[in-house]
Amino acid sequence: MARWWLPLLVVACSSTAAPLANTQPAPAAPQLTDRDAVVAAVLERFLADPKTLPDHGILPATGPIYVLAELDDHRAVTPAALPRAPRPFKLATQREIDGEADRTNQPVHYIRFYGLEIHGDAATIGSGVDFALPKASNAIKMCCCSATDRYEKRAGRWAFASHGMSICS
Repeated sequence: MARWWLPLLVVACSSTAAPLANTQPAPAAPQLTDRDAVVAAVLERFLADPKTLPDHGILPATGPIYVLAELDDHRAVTPAALPRAPRPFKLATQREIDGEADRTNQPVHYIRFYGLEIHGDAATIGSGVDFALPKASNAIKMCCCSATDRYEKRAGRWAFASHGMSICS
């Protein structure tokens, strides 16, 4: 019976070796403004439990989740506020949402933020679900849902603190 021997190659590694020339440290995650961080906290809470955002069943269960890009003070929410999720969030202006409703000839439901007030480590934010109707429908919208919640900054992160009022009409 013949035996074959394979040479064994041993490589010594040193923990003090210099990094490869083409490796760079990962870029730091961008810091969110408090406005975006509060919006992100509301959306993350919604992802964990969809019942935390008042929608009275009007937010569709499939497709992208539209988020209105402007708060009622006309200041923008930025894409940095949108969490990564299996079902994508899509930031859009009111004009884009209205255009999508007209293009598809279907209502387009979206999450709306309004009334964001930040005072130090406390924030109050209004949120809810609304929808845009296609112009061709000649219908009058008679419904929307909204709620006001309080968030607090704890250990550098915004977290839900309490629920204020909620209404669906």
